[in-house]
Amino acid sequence: MTSIMKKKNLKKIANNKAELLELRKKANKMVIQHSSGAAVVGFIPIPFSDAPILLANQGGLVVRLAHLYGLDNLSDKAFAVLSGIGVGQFISAMGIKASGYIASQALKFLPGIGTITGGIINAGVASSITASIGLSVSELFYRISLLKLKGDKVELENYINGMDSEFLKIFKEIVRANLNKKKK
Repeated sequence: MTSIMKKKNLKKIANNKAELLELRKKANKMVIQHSSGAAVVGFIPIPFSDAPILLANQGGLVVRLAHLYGLDNLSDKAFAVLSGIGVGQFISAMGIKASGYIASQALKFLPGIGTITGGIINAGVASSITASIGLSVSELFYRISLLKLKGDKVELENYINGMDSEFLKIFKEIVRANLNKKKK
């Protein structure tokens, strides 16, 4: 039985679906904060220097979201899911060619216009990836919280055990929905 299933570890943050919807709104604000920070970091003119800062930013976002939903004990599992997926899957799921990302980093080597252009492209990529990760983790935690409210311990445990595939599915759904909005 996972630690989330132990009654003494359960936080009573959301007692009903309306409260969960309020938490989701707060989570969206957190995602915007971290995505904005990622854009600033992505614009750093030094090639490839942004990755450790972006990972820390995204990790902080996951921790804040877990705490918001009262799922602090799932932070480590969420990190493992994100680590297991890898940057390549995130980039391909978003429809961004890895060569485009590498090109934006390479442009930063060129003083002046290359630095600015590379920074702008990279800021957009960093912000988009962070937003998509944040919205996906938020949705994952929202669904887990709904299952907690429902009280079906078996379904909840199965969902938590399959978090990695569920996260990637949610991530792709969010990316597709956002791409379709841009096309309209």
